[in-house]
Amino acid sequence: MSDEKTHDHDHEHNEGRSLIARQPYRPPPCEADDNEAEAAARRQDEAHAQAGERGHADDRGHADAHGHAGEGEDHAHDEHQHASPAEEHDHDAHAHGEAAAMSSPDEHRQAGAQQFPTIECAVVTVSDTRTELDDKSGALIQSMLQEAGHETVGYRLVKNDAQQITQALTHMLAGRARFVMLTGGTGPGTRDITVETVQSLLEKELTGFGELFRILSYEEIGAATILSRATAGRIGNKFVVCCPGSSGAVRLALSEILIPELAHILREMNR
Repeated sequence: MSDEKTHDHDHEHNEGRSLIARQPYRPPPCEADDNEAEAAARRQDEAHAQAGERGHADDRGHADAHGHAGEGEDHAHDEHQHASPAEEHDHDAHAHGEAAAMSSPDEHRQAGAQQFPTIECAVVTVSDTRTELDDKSGALIQSMLQEAGHETVGYRLVKNDAQQITQALTHMLAGRARFVMLTGGTGPGTRDITVETVQSLLEKELTGFGELFRILSYEEIGAATILSRATAGRIGNKFVVCCPGSSGAVRLALSEILIPELAHILREMNR
């Protein structure tokens, strides 16, 4: 019986050791708490470190993005500023185009033709040798003006004399004539005094007529055109022209310059 008790006691003792061996090791309460606290602290430090790195990365990314965006905005602003003169230029060009469309020479001519559908014209031929019977240039001027729809209201033939030229021109301007064309006496000769006489009466000289006439004349007679001192201008609100005495010069001046622009010129002089 003692052997059985001894055997049972040994069995219980061995089972106790087996149970102890199977159970995991648990440190004392204080040691476990300290270990867990240290582990938690390490985890918190690691989390803080990772968060810090992410924050720095976000800051760098935000700074880069902000800087890049700022550069883009500055660049866009610069482009906008650079584009502004072009936009102003386009606006000015558009405004100028509209103004040009509203005030084109063709519209001015049309307005002149409406204001002066028929123009009262006068002719003065200046010559020491011609008579009314053989004054081809004077006759041609009257014929071309009438064919263009205008009216001849006066004609005179005078010598190369300043007093005669002045009296004839003054007489025409005192009457109905709005346009007086003098032919002859425009060359460089001693007795060619038509230009000087008329210039002394002009209020404004339109030098463009003589310039354009000589350009067109050059195409026909070459450098000899420099011998012509053709000119034009205004006296009051009337138009006066001095043209060479040849039929070719008269035809060129009327067909290419005067008839197309006559109403336009008078419109401008009467504004």
